[in-house]
Amino acid sequence: MIIAQVACGEHFDFKKSINRDLRRPPEKPPADGPCEISFQGANLYDSVKGGPHQSPSGSSCMFVVYTTTQAYPRFLID
Repeated sequence: MIIAQVACGEHFDFKKSINRDLRRPPEKPPADGPCEISFQGANLYDSVKGGPHQSPSGSSCMFVVYTTTQAYPRFLID
């Protein structure tokens, strides 16, 4: 298991819906100013959040980031 510091930034909340086809964060509504993450000129969220989802071990939320520069591994646990 790896424990990491992750910069989630401004996230889009999917709540309990599931989208397994998502390959990049969704677009933000139009706003003024420069954007941090862009894809082909689109202003994107930094991450997405889903949950709470039910599993045998309880409920959990999940954050998904799409660039490797947003995560920094801190500890490796055997």
